[in-house]
Amino acid sequence: AQNLGRRDPITAVIAGGEKDYTRTVAKVAPARAIAFAGFPIEAGLFFKALRKAGSAARVLATETITTDEFGDTFG
Repeated sequence: AQNLGRRDPITAVIAGGEKDYTRTVAKVAPARAIAFAGFPIEAGLFFKALRKAGSAARVLATETITTDEFGDTFG
């Protein structure tokens, strides 16, 4: 079977209450797209670390992150 440029998905798990997502970001930063399902504060910290790492990945997230807490955390 031909690969046709596909790559295997990268999977990572974050834990609620974590403050440093450096390892997780290093693992997923090369991705072109990231699907995120989690809480607003963790999303803000994760996205902030992702952008700081220079990732240009597009992010898909659920509407549960659309809170003031996300905005305050992400900046």
